[in-house]
Amino acid sequence: MKKKLIKKTTAGVGLSGGLFWNDEYVIFSGHDNNIKIINIKTEKMEKKLEKHGNQVSGVKKIVIPCFGECLISYGYNDTLYLWSKYTIVK
Repeated sequence: MKKKLIKKTTAGVGLSGGLFWNDEYVIFSGHDNNIKIINIKTEKMEKKLEKHGNQVSGVKKIVIPCFGECLISYGYNDTLYLWSKYTIVK
């Protein structure tokens, strides 16, 4: 069976990680020290999280019982940030 590309877009940065947050957002980490939240339907960046002082090596979605859905981002300089879902989406 031939594979078909569904959608091609760019986050505008060298990517080091990414994940689908939900049906509406995809989150990318990159070499520009930021995390970008892209609306899948509009293909526009809706938010940029700027805490890392160095390249962001990856992002993971986790669930913490007392906080709900959270995002963990980690950098090449051994930093780790925990973001609440309210920081991620409007």
